[in-house]
Amino acid sequence: VAQLIHGLGATPLYTIGVSYLDENVDTVNSGLYIGIFYACAFLGPATGYFFGGKLLDTFTDIYKGNDGSELSPDDPRWVGAWWVGFVVCAAVSWAVSVPLAGYPKEL
Repeated sequence: VAQLIHGLGATPLYTIGVSYLDENVDTVNSGLYIGIFYACAFLGPATGYFFGGKLLDTFTDIYKGNDGSELSPDDPRWVGAWWVGFVVCAAVSWAVSVPLAGYPKEL
């Protein structure tokens, strides 16, 4: 269900977002802005997969660590710290939303 809602929310970004950029940016700079948009759409998930993979080598209880147990990342019982990426994304989203909330409704 969550993936369906995420897909419904992300679809307008790639369909309407490019049209919005094309209509609201100078014709000379339109290609540059659309290129940056698609580069971020490519590099964002790639970066997320890379750092998410690195976090899976860290034990899920970060403060406790592996604590000298026999578990290692090669053990099938190992659980990596998959959740840290969500915490980082939430913190960055809040940090960006606070300044954006200060803008007036109309410029």
